[in-house]
Formats: sequence, C-alpha cells, structure tokens
Amino acid sequence: NAPKATSKSARKATLNAAPRGRFAVKAKGAKAEVPTAPKPFVRHVPEGDTYTYSSASRCDFHENGKGQCCGSASRIVIDSSVVEIEAHAFAHCHSVRIVDFSAAAKLQRIGEGAFRAAGTISAIDLRGAAKLATVGAYAFSGCDSLATLYLPASVSKVERSAFQNSALKSYCSVEW
Repeated sequence: NAPKATSKSARKATLNAAPRGRFAVKAKGAKAEVPTAPKPFVRHVPEGDTYTYSSASRCDFHENGKGQCCGSASRIVIDSSVVEIEAHAFAHCHSVRIVDFSAAAKLQRIGEGAFRAAGTISAIDLRGAAKLATVGAYAFSGCDSLATLYLPASVSKVERSAFQNSALKSYCSVEW
C-alpha cells in the first residue's frame, strides 16, 4: 500500500515534458498496483448530452466496432461506483468537452488509452478521485486541447505517455 500524503509526509514528484508532449513522473514513495479482473463486454452507445459511466459500464472503443462509446455526449460523469475506467472506454470521443470526476471517490485506476484522442477536453480535475493510484499508459494521449490537469494526492503511478500529444507542454513540478 502506498503511504497517504499528509502535511507531515507529503510526497513530491516531478512531471517533465519531453519531446512531443510525453511526460515522465519521478516520485518518492511506494507505487500502488491495482489488481483488476476481466469484465464481460456489453455494447453500448448512449444518447443525449451527458453520459454517466458506472461500474456496470463495459464499453471499449475497439470492441464497439471502433465506434465512440460516449455517443454524441459532450459531458461524461464518472459515478461513485466506478473503481476502474476500462481501457479505451472513451477513446476517440471527439464530442466530449467535460469529464466530471467529482463523485468518483472509489476510482483507483484509469485504464490504458481510456480518453485517448478525446481532443476537445481542455481540463481534467481528478481531485474528486481521492483513491486514484494509477493513470494508465496513453490514458489522455492525443487530447490535444488538454492544457490543465489536477491530480489527487493518492496518485503514485503515471504510466508511459499518459499525456502524450496534449497541450501540457511545459516542465512543471507537482507536489502531493
């Protein structure tokens, strides 16, 4: 288990931009690995402006005939039952502008390529996901409008190219 960050024992990480928007995170402290069980696939394309992603959601871009799992929704809400956002769940959801993590208190992992190429998302605030430990490889890769990112103190692992080809282009220091 990763230690919880407190005012007495805050962990510090450095988020370094590399060529083409690739980022590397170097952090002190234990890395959390979140075991996951395979889930059965259920084809789903929502209708309307808001799509609520719950623990019962099982959409995958590749398994959905390379169709957007978000349908035409401009807003995705991650509900309180979600422990993991599946790999490629919202890949190529070009209509999505807002992803609401404010109720995602149980979220522990964002899967590989989960929001890959969702180009109209400009900001991600993950602070509502207080148990988030891992941001998967390529999770927000290709989100070329993504310019603002807030991570919760619980994050201990950001996998390769998680923010590749985003608008996060400068070197910055992240404290948690």
